[in-house]
Amino acid sequence: MINAAPVCSETKVDDAGHTWTPNSFSSFLRELSHLTSLCTGEDPVALCRGHADRDWLLESTLARSCKQLILGLSPSEAIGQRVQESVEYHRIVLNVLLLKFGVIERPPCEDARNRDTWYELMRELQQYPERDLHHLKGTFYLDWTVSPDVAVFFANVARMGDGAVWVCDAAATGKTLQEKQLGEILDLMNETGNRDDPGAPGCPLLFHPPSRSLDLRAERQQAVYIAQMDLRFDLASLWISQEENEDSTDRIFVKLILPNGTQQDCSSYLAQSGITESWLFPPYRGMR
Repeated sequence: MINAAPVCSETKVDDAGHTWTPNSFSSFLRELSHLTSLCTGEDPVALCRGHADRDWLLESTLARSCKQLILGLSPSEAIGQRVQESVEYHRIVLNVLLLKFGVIERPPCEDARNRDTWYELMRELQQYPERDLHHLKGTFYLDWTVSPDVAVFFANVARMGDGAVWVCDAAATGKTLQEKQLGEILDLMNETGNRDDPGAPGCPLLFHPPSRSLDLRAERQQAVYIAQMDLRFDLASLWISQEENEDSTDRIFVKLILPNGTQQDCSSYLAQSGITESWLFPPYRGMR
């Protein structure tokens, strides 16, 4: 996002330029439309993600599960730097991921249609969390969408205070589009992550393979997945580091606050747009 600045004079921006706070629902919608128009590249793509709590960090459900079970932290609490940078915690959370996906959970069979079966398994558990029977819930995917309205739905559902819609400029993240099959990626994570020095955190990886199955729920939610390649570091902190390393004033993401008190306006807007829970969450039909 080049020269990202609000269009509404009353919208407040934090010092880093990553958090924008409008003062009304109409201003929120104007800023959301504006942000999606700022994305860069030859084929610009704005990815959006909604949080019903503005304080939740940008991390996967599996990362939150590990953080809660091992460290007793909530979705809005950051891991302390000493633990976050330790080889020991890195190994624990990496091996939780590899244990769940590789030993406990495995694709049912090889796919004759040459689809990425590991990707399909994680996509299914991501879209249908009720099918995830493991006590450590989730995958290392974060759901994103190319539909701003879908992100607004998730930011508003069961909201008690301020929500947030994260807007990411996919092109600005660099060459992060997944090219290898997911099984190969997990093998590489196992090989490199259990060394004495695991090295720098892996960049978030965009999963949007053209051969994916046309699951109705993923299709209606216009889902795209970004993998949290290192469960110690939330995506926002990694992207901020990337911006600093590139010494750029451009922004990879902006967190747009959905102000408290706008719940009814938001619900009415979504209903008029046809974005309802029953439409976004059709029943499970099995892997196709």
